Amino acid sequence: MLYLTAAYTGLRLNELKQLVVLDLCLKDENSYIKVRSSTTKNKKDAIIPLHSRLVSEFRVHIQNKEPGEHVFEICGHPDDTFNRDLKRAGIENLMLSTGKSISMRCDTHLLQNLPEVVFRNA
Repeated sequence: MLYLTAAYTGLRLNELKQLVVLDLCLKDENSYIKVRSSTTKNKKDAIIPLHSRLVSEFRVHIQNKEPGEHVFEICGHPDDTFNRDLKRAGIENLMLSTGKSISMRCDTHLLQNLPEVVFRNA
């Protein structure tokens, strides 16, 4: 659920780590995440619209959580969690070919570019 949310929203893993249930507005239409300025890199509030797939997934994911409880349980630094999950998936030191003479290491910053790819190919 964490990486699905990152893919659809472009939020940084640290921003996702700090989300609480109250930050989610799960209406049938116009659902969104309110990202608090205290959790963003640029220190500004943000409203992130949610894809309908995420809305239904979030409803299940948070059904037993309290309003002030964190949406995602991430222990330690988000980059460490991401790298640990890559390793568990059998993906280590993944280098993505960009079609140019350089490659980019797969890290949490690449997740921020996924929404553009997801919606362009939807």
